[in-house]
Amino acid sequence: MTTTGIEFTHSGVHLKGDWEEVCSFAKGLENAIEKAEASEKTVDRYRNWRPRKDDSQKDLEKKTVEEARLKVSDLEENGIPKKVDEIGDKENSSDLKVATSKIVKELYLGSARCFSKVEEMIYGKMMLIFNPYFFDDAEFSANLIVKDKDRCHLKFNFNNGNMREKVKTIVKG
Repeated sequence: MTTTGIEFTHSGVHLKGDWEEVCSFAKGLENAIEKAEASEKTVDRYRNWRPRKDDSQKDLEKKTVEEARLKVSDLEENGIPKKVDEIGDKENSSDLKVATSKIVKELYLGSARCFSKVEEMIYGKMMLIFNPYFFDDAEFSANLIVKDKDRCHLKFNFNNGNMREKVKTIVKG
């Protein structure tokens, strides 16, 4: 990865360039975060979000909204429904307890789906007007500002100092 136009900051790595440079840089950072041992889930999420040369502004908006909104599937795997299932699965559970746990689970997931749709509307219609396209994860975040195809700014900020230094070393070559 060429380091022309790349700025190394205390918090991460930034690039100002045209659309093609930004997309190439984003692809290179995908490889760098993978080598810097980001979690597989984070790498997959970033891979889905990162800008590509043939992406339109609408594509970026859609990917950012999808990435930013509440994931009901994550709640199903890790949230209250799992705890409710554990309560319902105990050996001495009564039929009432099992029925109640199913009702609570459905109410919770229904509320989460509704909230996710509201979030999608808010991000899609309002937030992206005032904010850059963004990817946010516990390991790192990325912000993409597109003025036009010739003036773009992609910023990566790493929460983990060890990962930040590994990525900087990889980028520097």
